Amino acid sequence: MHWTKEWYKVIFSDEKKFNLDGPDGYSCYFHDLRKNDIILSRRRNDAGSVMVWGAISYNGPIDLVVIQGRQNSRSYINLLKKEICKFSSATDDKSFIFQHDNASIHRAHDVRQWFQQNNINVLDWPSLSPDLNIIENVWGWLSRELYKNGKQYNNKQDLEKGIKKCWSKLPIKYIRSLYDSMPSRIFDLIQKKGKSLNY
Repeated sequence: MHWTKEWYKVIFSDEKKFNLDGPDGYSCYFHDLRKNDIILSRRRNDAGSVMVWGAISYNGPIDLVVIQGRQNSRSYINLLKKEICKFSSATDDKSFIFQHDNASIHRAHDVRQWFQQNNINVLDWPSLSPDLNIIENVWGWLSRELYKNGKQYNNKQDLEKGIKKCWSKLPIKYIRSLYDSMPSRIFDLIQKKGKSLNY
């Protein structure tokens, strides 16, 4: 199988949490000594966030779904049932290979059984390999757009709108460049013997 073109059939999917007060892992700022200090508040444990599931194809973003509450294998199957018709229309030859990571709900017996019953090819995916999944780059792009210039959100509804607006602006050219990077990523993964990549 010549995987340079086969990657174009893969639908990449993942879940992502977005916070009202900015992305995870960003807790510092550069202080201009000529100006007064900025008072920063520490994130509370109950600070609001929105969890989403998204999927992309070589032809662009497929869908973004807001996840309500805690997800389990049953709710994941229900989500997939609603999205399945969009998958086949997202690839040029109407056949696709579905990718998701090794989260426990994705590996659940009833989820695997659902894919088999619906004759959906699922891409075997190595454990602990987020840097191989190009949708992680999409989440990075989305976060930069969403929180540009230190933007924060007052409530979940505004955050949800912001996420959906940014998702609708995802450049297809950017997504295609990520797909085109897959052969290099695989090569680098082999060269580095499974160690983390710089993507």
